[in-house]
Amino acid sequence: MFDPAACAVVGVVAIVNAVQVMGEFAAVSSAALDTPATDSQISGGLIANGLVSMLSGFLGGVPTATFGQNVGIIAENKVVNRMVFTLAAAILLVAGLLPKCAAVLTSVPQPVIGGATIGVFATIGMNGVVMFSRHGLSQRDTTLMGLSIAFGTGIERTAGALAGAGFPAWVDTVFGGSSIAVAALVAVVLNLVLPRKK
Repeated sequence: MFDPAACAVVGVVAIVNAVQVMGEFAAVSSAALDTPATDSQISGGLIANGLVSMLSGFLGGVPTATFGQNVGIIAENKVVNRMVFTLAAAILLVAGLLPKCAAVLTSVPQPVIGGATIGVFATIGMNGVVMFSRHGLSQRDTTLMGLSIAFGTGIERTAGALAGAGFPAWVDTVFGGSSIAVAALVAVVLNLVLPRKK
């Protein structure tokens, strides 16, 4: 028997993940190729991500997700060759099946990983600014972005903001601990509500 609350949670998470994937594909195309991603590229990526997630579920695994860290890495080195990604996937597959190989990957010192992570996330943030400012920012754009970021950051940092009387448990599960989920929801709603310039 299906639990409606669980189905609602999965549905909301799937929508939020799709929004995240679209943003990351657009960021990769803009940062690495200096060209905006086309609708066919984004839809193809969404379909591929969905099919792989379904396959993973059938095999007892978890759904796949694109990661913003990868956007920053690609923006820094401009490498978008499929053979590079195939090789990286093969290395991770071998590491997942052979613990000795996984030990080699985990032997990288934490300060090295931390230093690389700082650069990656700084690049991600600045690529976002470049993407938004490329065509100019209107008052509507800044309001939409500012409120989305404020809600996303605020609700995640305020424990129990969406819990308690009047809130179903799944609301706090989906939105209470995820700034991305809250920011995506607020951005979608504001995009539909705020009037556009004619």
